Amino acid sequence: MIRGGVMLPWLGAALMAAVVAMEWTGASWPGREPSPRAAPFPDPAHPTEPPEDRADAWAATALARPLFSADRRPAPQASNAGPRELPRLTAVLIAPEGRTAIFAAGGAAKAMVVREGESIAGFTVVSIAPGSVTVRGPMGVRSLRPLLDVR
Repeated sequence: MIRGGVMLPWLGAALMAAVVAMEWTGASWPGREPSPRAAPFPDPAHPTEPPEDRADAWAATALARPLFSADRRPAPQASNAGPRELPRLTAVLIAPEGRTAIFAAGGAAKAMVVREGESIAGFTVVSIAPGSVTVRGPMGVRSLRPLLDVR
């Protein structure tokens, strides 16, 4: 004879299997409408509308509230960049909307946000990759990496 203590786990397992089977097949509970199916993933080759360009907004937000500043405001910096020197590369943003490089500006000036093909301090941004930016200028091609402002 089978005791109730042995039969209870088997009944629980059968009930769980029935619930999983109903969810898998899309069947609904009595008196309840079935849940809507998830929409298929969009086809990246044929977008329905262009993605919203949010890289500039993200850059502005990140630059307005620096992480390691006590008051979370940018500290004024003295500019020591010569006429043929690039400002310090501080960040690289890669998003579906595009690739962006952020360069620190000296003094109280705002940081400069540059995209591929644009120019900064006499240099043209050739390519932006994760963790590096390649620029072409009067001294040839240079590869830059983001640097922290350590004082």
